[in-house]
Formats: sequence, structure tokens, C-alpha cells
Amino acid sequence: MEALILWIGSSILVAYWGRNRSVGPWGFLLFSLVFSPVVGALGLFVAGPRPGAAPPASDVVRLAFAIQSLQQSSMQQQALLDQVYTELKAARGDQSSRTSA
Repeated sequence: MEALILWIGSSILVAYWGRNRSVGPWGFLLFSLVFSPVVGALGLFVAGPRPGAAPPASDVVRLAFAIQSLQQSSMQQQALLDQVYTELKAARGDQSSRTSA
């Protein structure tokens, strides 16, 4: 029973990896279920990319994009905090001048 679960799970994983290949995920799933997930994984190396599909971005490029997004978000949050601090400082300055008069 465990072997069957491992076989099906591995076949699904091969199908996921083959989603941008010429055969597509369903083809790799069927191929892996009929023959074996190992043969299906070898088929990933033989099958070319899907026509018209963008090449997958490398992990380094995705990581750099995520870092850049976080930096931009951090700068926007800092600018917003600076604006709120300035407004609070101005409001406290206005209140203190009213109470002293």
C-alpha cells in the first residue's frame, strides 16, 4: 500500500515538474503512472520546452526580485512612518502652543 502511494505521489511530482514541457503535466502523469516515475523523470530531460512558453526564472532571479520588493515595501513603510511622525509632531506642537497661551 505504501509503495502505491509513493508511486502515485512521485508520478504527480513528475507531472508538476513537466508542466512547462512539450508533453505537458497530464502526459507526464500518465507516462509516469504507466511506466514508472523514474522513467517519467528521465523523460523530463528528453522533452523540450513547451512552444511559446517563457523560460522558467532561476531561483537566484526570483530571490533577487523578492529582496527588491521587500526593500521597496520597507522604504514605503518608512516614508509613511516619517509622514505620520511629522504630523504627530506638528499636532503636539500645535496643542502645546494652545495650552501655553
